[in-house]
Amino acid sequence: MTDHSLVSIDLAKTVFQVSQFSDDNKILSNKKVSRKKLSQKMAQLSPTIVAMGKHRGHS
Repeated sequence: MTDHSLVSIDLAKTVFQVSQFSDDNKILSNKKVSRKKLSQKMAQLSPTIVAMGKHRGHS
């Protein structure tokens, strides 16, 4: 388990981008996680701040 201070989740319909950041805002991990496996992934992490948002792509 990685020691992180923030988890960011980019919301999408079927796949989420889950990023973990260190205290000095360096990316520790950045992985795609299916909607089905998101709760399992989050349960593996130690308690932390979670920021969620929707990235607006180009249409």
